[in-house]
Amino acid sequence: MAFLNRRKDGTFRLIVTRGEERKEIGLGKMPKKAAELCVSMVRRIQAAQGAGIALDVEVASWTAKIDDRLHAKLVKAGVLQQRHRRTLGDFITQYIGERSDWKPRTLSGFQTAAKKCLLVLERTRHLKR
Repeated sequence: MAFLNRRKDGTFRLIVTRGEERKEIGLGKMPKKAAELCVSMVRRIQAAQGAGIALDVEVASWTAKIDDRLHAKLVKAGVLQQRHRRTLGDFITQYIGERSDWKPRTLSGFQTAAKKCLLVLERTRHLKR
């Protein structure tokens, strides 16, 4: 279950309970509507997890859009799983490796282009959706 607590200084705390365990997540100063949206989304995530079903589209897109700090706090509280970010180098290597329909010259051309691309761009650069 998830609850919202407003402190005297105007900051919000999201209280998340799982069984006997209780975690507090600092949301900071924000509009009340935004804090209530966080509580609503966390409740929907917990309901989906409890039922063993996938998140609906609205909740999944919300979790993708939240900033990394809030996401890390939700991971620490056990609400979400750690984000898996792909790097440019991993993406290119996987893409070329999966292409079994290419002829040898096409494969060679793409491997050369990938090497030149990764010389200019960072291999460890994270891809954003």
